[in-house]
Amino acid sequence: MLRRTEVLIVGGGLQACALAAQLAHRGQKEFLVVDPNPLLSTWLQGMESQGLSVLRTPYSAHIGPEDDPGAMWRHTNKSEPTPERLASPAGVNDFNRYCKSVISRHQREERRVSGWVTDITQGNSLFLTTLVTAQGEEHIVSDVVVVAIGLGRPVMPGWQSDWRVRHSDLVRVNDLDVNGQTVCILGGGLTAGTLAVHYAEEGAQVVMVSRSSISVSQLESDPEWIPGRRLAEQFFETDDWDEKARQLRAARVGRGVTPEVWTKLARHIALDNITVHENVEVKYWESL
Repeated sequence: MLRRTEVLIVGGGLQACALAAQLAHRGQKEFLVVDPNPLLSTWLQGMESQGLSVLRTPYSAHIGPEDDPGAMWRHTNKSEPTPERLASPAGVNDFNRYCKSVISRHQREERRVSGWVTDITQGNSLFLTTLVTAQGEEHIVSDVVVVAIGLGRPVMPGWQSDWRVRHSDLVRVNDLDVNGQTVCILGGGLTAGTLAVHYAEEGAQVVMVSRSSISVSQLESDPEWIPGRRLAEQFFETDDWDEKARQLRAARVGRGVTPEVWTKLARHIALDNITVHENVEVKYWESL
């Protein structure tokens, strides 16, 4: 089967959906999204499985295709936001509901082709993308291909068993009975802290190993990135994509845990349920 479109987006995560929403909002009708799973399904499963309740970004940062800083707050709370509310950390459930509404509003799921991309070939002026679907091998010809995929499944040691060593992306917090077990968590960010608290409350002895000191901050970016403020305005005024990339890399200034998670961590540390080793980098591990 051969299809033709102007823009082909490979991936069905946050970046792919954001781009698709912008294209639809701007009147671009000829585009397709290729992903084997429903849009945002990996993100939604990850947030549910890891037990995270808040994002590290304020409500105003999730502007959607309409560039409205209050859009997510209005959608989820059915009220007008105050500046304080727009600057507060967005709830994961609020964000997920808003994303689903944007997908539905712009009919992006209807533009999804369910399949795995196996090859992208560049011609003189067009791209030929090969994918495997339930119906067999298909091909899509497009003017532009945007690869918007994550890093894929993490690379783990070859000796790892199904349950004893897991990347956080593959963790489901209620899958394991950890009561009386020792759990080692490599990392010092919000996901690591949230998992540490959860397992400690389930009766495990938790050891956290972090490459740097655990910091405490409500947001992961400078407040000046809120739309309408200095850093956000600089970003939107910049036409140089290399400079945009540099600004984005420098945007995250708070890679630690939120005050709420730190309060729980500190309580379990005082109770000797959690031990933290900071400024330590893991060089080697093995299964015993």
